[in-house]
Amino acid sequence: MSAGSFLNASVGSYRLVDFLGAGGMGEVYRAVHPQLGRVLAIKVLAAPGQAESLLERFRNEARIQAGLSHPNVVALYDFLELGGRPCIVMEYVDGETLDQKIRREGAIDVDQALRLFEQIGAAVGYLHGRGIVHRDLKANNVKLTAQGQIKLLDFGLARSAGTPKLTATGHVVGTLEYMAPEQLAQQGADERSDIWSLGVILYEMVTGRLPFEATSVTDLMRRIVMAEYFAASTITTGLPKSVDALIGGCLQRNPTERIATIEELLTRVRSTADRLRRDTLPNGPVRLLTPSRWDLLATRVRAAGRSPVARRAALAAVAVGAVATIAVALTPSPKPPAPPPVVPGTVVVERSTDRCGLATPTSPADSVRELTIDVIGGWGELRCGDSVVGRTPTAIRIMPGTPLRLRLVREGYQDEPVEFTPTWNTTAMPFSMHPTSDTTRAALLFGLLSWLPFGARRNKAAPSNGSPLRPTNEMAAVGAGPTSLVISVASDPGCVRDSNEDAIAYARPLDPTERERTGVLLVVADGMGGHSAGEVASRLAVQTVVESYGLDNGDPQAALIRSLKLANRAIHDAARADTARAGMGTTCTALVVRQGWAYCAHVGDSRLYLFRDGAALQMTEDHSAVFDLVKRGVIDRDAARSHPDRNVIVRALGSRPDVEVAAWAQPLFVRHADRFLVSSDGLHDLVSDQELTEIVLGQSPENACGDLVALARSRGGHDNISVGILAVSDDAPTMEIATPAGADGAS
Repeated sequence: MSAGSFLNASVGSYRLVDFLGAGGMGEVYRAVHPQLGRVLAIKVLAAPGQAESLLERFRNEARIQAGLSHPNVVALYDFLELGGRPCIVMEYVDGETLDQKIRREGAIDVDQALRLFEQIGAAVGYLHGRGIVHRDLKANNVKLTAQGQIKLLDFGLARSAGTPKLTATGHVVGTLEYMAPEQLAQQGADERSDIWSLGVILYEMVTGRLPFEATSVTDLMRRIVMAEYFAASTITTGLPKSVDALIGGCLQRNPTERIATIEELLTRVRSTADRLRRDTLPNGPVRLLTPSRWDLLATRVRAAGRSPVARRAALAAVAVGAVATIAVALTPSPKPPAPPPVVPGTVVVERSTDRCGLATPTSPADSVRELTIDVIGGWGELRCGDSVVGRTPTAIRIMPGTPLRLRLVREGYQDEPVEFTPTWNTTAMPFSMHPTSDTTRAALLFGLLSWLPFGARRNKAAPSNGSPLRPTNEMAAVGAGPTSLVISVASDPGCVRDSNEDAIAYARPLDPTERERTGVLLVVADGMGGHSAGEVASRLAVQTVVESYGLDNGDPQAALIRSLKLANRAIHDAARADTARAGMGTTCTALVVRQGWAYCAHVGDSRLYLFRDGAALQMTEDHSAVFDLVKRGVIDRDAARSHPDRNVIVRALGSRPDVEVAAWAQPLFVRHADRFLVSSDGLHDLVSDQELTEIVLGQSPENACGDLVALARSRGGHDNISVGILAVSDDAPTMEIATPAGADGAS
């Protein structure tokens, strides 16, 4: 049978909907449970009648993987059959392999490479701690999620104490380029053999090529046995010698001279990473800008008046100061002190913790899984009400699809809510905790938005009576004629949060010439990565998009794409500068209306709707795992609204050095009475398209924004809610339409 021939076949309760790839042992498919919408991966043995050794190796993979539970190891759920072929049902990891990333991007930045490598080492250390040797570590068996999490795959060659002998005498199994000399000599593999393979992987990450390459198998094996390779620093310019030393400690031909344990390897990795970060800091103490310096920068913008040229020049000076300040503000904090020792018997958990979403002893075993809660760069007590569940890192038993309502507590730090709905793919969740004095940095970062050259508004919280603050309202002339647009925005933290990870703003140049050149911009972002990191990411995205688009003289569509790419880079760099915010990101949707045409650029699952002729049209495609199921016809949009994985994002700003920005192929011709709505997922998860249409078209944009937020809150919206409406004035005269930049004519 040809590869992928089992598409649409059923395995147990699952349907195979997508062919992911094939290997020596079988084919891998993406599978979906039709009723639950649960997404999994299923590996099917290559063909019936295979040698008994291959079948036993397949069973061995299932046997070993079934006993593993680690955030960086792909989870196994079941072992089924398809037409007599054994099948392994496991966690679906949406992302690319490390090999694919290297082939696409080349060498990985050394700082990012070390952070990813540390996750790989943690997974291998977990295996070694359970007496398991992987024996086939390679870049193609390491997958990287869109959120930057490593997942170790493929345990077909792994061996544990109970694994039968699967390799015949005189045969070598594994991938030659990654194999240790003792494996080639058929002397058996142990933990040090895996460490050799890890050295090959790290070399490949920082150089973009393998250390051992040759034109013949004989020459390749000779190079491996002699440990003959070029130092990584001779291939990648500027690579520190300390990285050479780290790789060299792994690639010693004699196993007894090699780094002996994963614990020792990880200690060296962290030491190398810390040294690199220290070497990149400026000389002398790092200080925040003083208030007087901030006042000086703000004065420059105000003094520039309304002259576009002068304001852009002043803005450039502010941007330089702002970027420098963000880099300083995000400088890693000193390492937190170690937690006090745990006194046996002091941790008491009430039986009523099920009210916090935790599984109970009576919960069905097949509906329970383990999830690890951790605090980045520190520790905290995980509590359910007043009961202490554990001290991080701590594993808790949860039921996927059941909301968690916990909190992290530590003296001298702000309480951190642990409130989200885990899915079957959620194996670990890191949080950030911040000192109570840390609010100064957040205030400085948020203050940047008020300095934008255009208007920007955000409601931080709702009044005490529960009704949302009324949004701002602006009129902006566009086109050659007197046609006007009404812009209103509103943002609210939702029902259960004190902080708001959303950011929303509009950009309306006051100068008519500038307004003719840039048009009117409306942008929304929904941050991810814990409330502090999410707030930083979303505000940095909105600030960067507004500033960079306003200074770009190019085609509006291309300018929008460039501005989102610049925002992606700014967030990615900021996350690298502060380990407490590693992995932060944000969705972003930006709309521009200029000279009678609309343009859009988009990343993530925030949305843009067009309301025309009494109907709501979603103009953006959610970059989410669930929307992929909608596109394939597996589930419909109504089912997607309540799907447990609806918040799993497959594309976001900040998760990678570069990002693919979705944009319209052609600009949209704007009609009278058109209304555009941008929103974060806190709205469209709770309000139907029909309700959106009735509210947006049934009243003024200002009242519609307020009512949409109020409706989402009334339905228990736990997420932040942000909406922005741009409406073409109903009583405006006919527009004089120009041919849009980048288009041949009206669309």
